[in-house]
Amino acid sequence: TAAVRTPEKMRNIGGFCGATLAPEFLSDAGERGDRCVVILDNCEIINFQWLSDGLTLAYDDIWIGFGPRYLYGYNSLTAPSHRGKGLNRCAVRIAGQMVAAPEGKGLAGYIDATNVASILSHWNPANQQLGVALVWPRAEKRLWIFASRTCRAGQVTFARR
Repeated sequence: TAAVRTPEKMRNIGGFCGATLAPEFLSDAGERGDRCVVILDNCEIINFQWLSDGLTLAYDDIWIGFGPRYLYGYNSLTAPSHRGKGLNRCAVRIAGQMVAAPEGKGLAGYIDATNVASILSHWNPANQQLGVALVWPRAEKRLWIFASRTCRAGQVTFARR
């Protein structure tokens, strides 16, 4: 079973997935109006995928946004007891169908180049690839960014805060 939840409905959910959601994270997600697609097994959340319209923390102090035509899929997690079953890929498809498509948007995400398992789990020739962006943090909160033409056209944005 799948459902879409607000950050408020993700507070105090229990289980492995619930233990990973800090109150500060849920507050930030609530302020942006983010939503969460969850996959349930007997009322227990076994996978989640967060969706954002706004500039969202990607890693360290780097924030990312995907412009008005996309929702950013971020912070996905599968409970260890259910890993290897393709739930994350399923959650991404569900997020596209239940949230992005009804809003007339595409679904976008970023995967750190060192996260090979995640890259392989999401690679599918049927997926449309927006493009490639390389980001180098520099001193004084600056970034050097190379973004492919299609990323720039998709209004991918990076910032440091």
